Amino acid sequence: MLKPGEHIEGIPAELQALLGNDAEAHVFFASLSKSYKQGYCDWVGSAKQEAPVK
Repeated sequence: MLKPGEHIEGIPAELQALLGNDAEAHVFFASLSKSYKQGYCDWVGSAKQEAPVK
């Protein structure tokens, strides 16, 4: 779990792989504002179990 003010740098590899395999998801992610993209990256990157990532 991330502490307040901490962020994941860049797009986690798991999320990059999913976006690379799903054109619709890639278009959606690209349309998001920087803060929403950061939120998704933090959520995926800070997952402690494999299940939430998939």
